[in-house]
Amino acid sequence: MPWPAIRARRGARPRRLPCSPATAETTAEAKAEAKAEKAAKKAEKKAEKKAKKKTMAAEAVPAELLDEEGEPEPKKPNQVALWVQANRSMLINVGIAATVLAAVYFGGASLQQALQDTSVEIAQTAPEWMPWLANMQMPADGAAAAAAVTPGVSLSDLLVLLLASCVAVPLVTKLPGGSPVIGYLMAGLLVGPHALGIVTDVHAIEHIGEIGVVFLLFNIGLELSIERLSSMRKFVFGLGLSQVVVTSAAIAAVCVFVGGLTTQAGIVIGGALALSSTAVVLQVLNERGESQSRHGRAAFSVLLLQDLAVVVLLMLIPLLAPSDSGSSLATIARALVFAAIKAVISMVAIVAAGRVLLRPVYKRIADEGNQDLFASVTLLVALGTSVATQTAGLSMALGAFLAGLLVAETEYHLQVEADIQPYRGILLGLFFMSVGMSMDPAVFTSNPGGVMAMLVALVAGKLAVIIATGKAFGLSVVQGLQTGMLLGPGGEFAFVAFGEAVGVGIMSAQLSSTLFLVVAISMAITPYLAQLGALIAEKMATENTASMTVSEGDVDGISGHVIIAGYGRVGRLIGGILSEQNVPYVALDVRSERISQGRKKDLPIFFGDAGSPQVLKSVGADRAAGAVITLDTPGANYRAVWAMSKNFPDLKIYVRAHDIEHGHQLEKAGATAVVPETLEPSLQLAAAILSEAKLPADDIAASIDKFRRQHLADLQILAKSDAALNGNGNAATESSASGNGDVVDVPKTAAIIE
Repeated sequence: MPWPAIRARRGARPRRLPCSPATAETTAEAKAEAKAEKAAKKAEKKAEKKAKKKTMAAEAVPAELLDEEGEPEPKKPNQVALWVQANRSMLINVGIAATVLAAVYFGGASLQQALQDTSVEIAQTAPEWMPWLANMQMPADGAAAAAAVTPGVSLSDLLVLLLASCVAVPLVTKLPGGSPVIGYLMAGLLVGPHALGIVTDVHAIEHIGEIGVVFLLFNIGLELSIERLSSMRKFVFGLGLSQVVVTSAAIAAVCVFVGGLTTQAGIVIGGALALSSTAVVLQVLNERGESQSRHGRAAFSVLLLQDLAVVVLLMLIPLLAPSDSGSSLATIARALVFAAIKAVISMVAIVAAGRVLLRPVYKRIADEGNQDLFASVTLLVALGTSVATQTAGLSMALGAFLAGLLVAETEYHLQVEADIQPYRGILLGLFFMSVGMSMDPAVFTSNPGGVMAMLVALVAGKLAVIIATGKAFGLSVVQGLQTGMLLGPGGEFAFVAFGEAVGVGIMSAQLSSTLFLVVAISMAITPYLAQLGALIAEKMATENTASMTVSEGDVDGISGHVIIAGYGRVGRLIGGILSEQNVPYVALDVRSERISQGRKKDLPIFFGDAGSPQVLKSVGADRAAGAVITLDTPGANYRAVWAMSKNFPDLKIYVRAHDIEHGHQLEKAGATAVVPETLEPSLQLAAAILSEAKLPADDIAASIDKFRRQHLADLQILAKSDAALNGNGNAATESSASGNGDVVDVPKTAAIIE
């Protein structure tokens, strides 16, 4: 058999015989034509199929539903479905809340009873597996004390409160203008004795919640210092005292001459309603990021004075109690003088003892390296000082604030602040829930018009007083409005004052219940009032550049602040970080749109040239802690550094440079430290690409740090060489005049960048 036949028979492909070029070209053209013809037929079939579908659709759809090209109009989306999809998360939360509320309503009592039965069973069976427990004998006085506190907070009450807060707080914060404070209040109202009645012992919860207020004031003291507090004395003793006195007198006059109450009742109601809620106001300021705004500082200053006024009010109530002999004016005056002397002596003693003892105690514990002991001592300092001031007749909150101020002067305040953070949030939430539990909806339903009238009169009256008195202490109408919206509602100390007044017979229990509800509702709407004040302030804000310039009184209440020259992207970022850490600052810029945006939020931003000695003096450069220059152009940065170093040689100046040469010029002009703006982005990009190359993180960090320090050292070498070439002339003189010594301190600059 021939060889080609054998190949074919075995199924192998016969070898193609060589052909001429002309034959190969003809074959390729034929293949291309066949391929094109096949593609044309395929396209034709596809077009026919599409036309057939269009015809069928046109026959099935009415003509009025076809567009100009004969295509059916697209189906309009279901608006309800779109809304459900957009609010899916909210609807899920509402469903969960409804389920939990239904479970609590129908099975809450059973749950509470089951928890109580479980705790009783544990107490009964514990001696079986802990025999030593049965042999313990409680002293008689201890048994009596235990019996006295038996109705205290039970485990089941705490579990119910925590469950209610876990449901209410996330739901309320998702509402427009919602705040965690309102969520806690609603949770307390829901499970309290006046709603579902699951938790009935309000006073026990109040005692635990007061510890949350103690930690809140302790934390505020940590973020301040005695020097910064003294710089606020105009607001504390000027605006604060005026607000308390004028508001108390006005409310007392209305109660006596309009309400027909006794003079004693008018004094107590006026003094109690003049106070505001420290816990609520400070929480709202922190949530809104307005702690360092001018109205935020004013509100905080007034709250400090109100904490001192609580002492006077609580001492007055027993003296105002009705008796056969009565209390003469001289008796009351002597009591007030005695209270003032006792308060001053107590505060001086606490400050003196704290400055002597706190630093050595914390140093000894830090050397031991025991973290648990460190946290325990922090709790002892906060609570111990609070109890000491309470024993002296002052408020616990004031003692905690003083303790925080003293710890803030030590080098351990950052660790202390971290230790108390978990306790503060939980306990403060319990305090807000105790306020919600004291709200009785039945009082409102029985007299809604009277309650609302009292609520509006309280907020509007205090708002008018604060706007009027604020003008005398440097607050504009807008700032006074925002301050008044925060301080217009009542405070938690009103509950204590009204309870004491009912106990000594100054006012009736029915009137006290009504005032309780008015104060509680006003505290609940504080976040909304703050938002309303911000909206009104934004509407009232003007674009007039003249009103944006710094004026006398705008910054005379602060010292140790930071001056930010240039409020662009970098300046806003620095300002936000300073605000978060409660460090006061004043910003300067020459672009009116930036100033308008900041002034709408009541931030301390003013129109002015940072290179003008007069402008720098008006923003307190002579008493500032430092200045950060982030202007847009190299020339503007140079002018600002030169003006600050020449006119305020003690001012520390930190500035960004465009490159090494620019940084060298700024150092010669007197900058304390220079940060090249191209350095960190380049290093971050290098770190990112090294990470993609799978290099170890430690090697990347070491390499980046090496290049950073080398780059900054180049600036130092250039500056020193220039000073040597000039024979230590002008450049060296300018550097030493700015308080540097060396032109650049490399470790300090590196630490700032990192």
